[in-house]
Amino acid sequence: MKNWAKYMELVKERPSLFTDEELEVITDENVITEFEKQSGREIGIAYESPWRYMLVDLVRNPAGKLFAYERVVPVKTGGVAVLPVYENHVVLIREYRHPVQRWRWEMPRGFGIAGASAMQNAAKELREETGIEEAKLTHLGQLNPDSGLTSDQVDLFLAEVKTLSTSLLHKEETEAISQVRLFSIDEIYQMIIDGQITDGFTMSAIGIWQLSKKV
Repeated sequence: MKNWAKYMELVKERPSLFTDEELEVITDENVITEFEKQSGREIGIAYESPWRYMLVDLVRNPAGKLFAYERVVPVKTGGVAVLPVYENHVVLIREYRHPVQRWRWEMPRGFGIAGASAMQNAAKELREETGIEEAKLTHLGQLNPDSGLTSDQVDLFLAEVKTLSTSLLHKEETEAISQVRLFSIDEIYQMIIDGQITDGFTMSAIGIWQLSKKV
């Protein structure tokens, strides 16, 4: 069992992560030990960073079958993503994303800081990644980026920008942002069609924003 003591601490500290209506998460050490012997799989915390845990749970489905299920959960705060809009134009950043090894046009986003509200974290990400200080923030909804892998629940915000004067402020060492640009909504649609915008957060926020205008 990997990091078993820490795994059980997580069970006690955040029981909602281990309560499932369809799948029973097994925490009986004897059952898990026997499963590991038979399957060769290790149950517990496979990896831990300041931002995420990679868990391997032992679960039982309604038919009684036991199997290992991998998932990623945030260590503390959920993420935020904020779509800045200025005079009906969208502000996007061009950022290098190592997982896909590409530069991508997308909306500002990040984990934020523990103890702050989602709106406060959205304002922080907007300021740090675009330099925009003043904007009216509206909550658009929540997004599960990949419900088959992670329990992350990201809050999406619309930022109606009052004054546009962008600069890259307080850029984190782990971020590679090369540009901040304005795009018309027609340009955005074409970039999505052409595959220049592939970020799911950005496409979801734009879709919700445009649909909300028609309701």
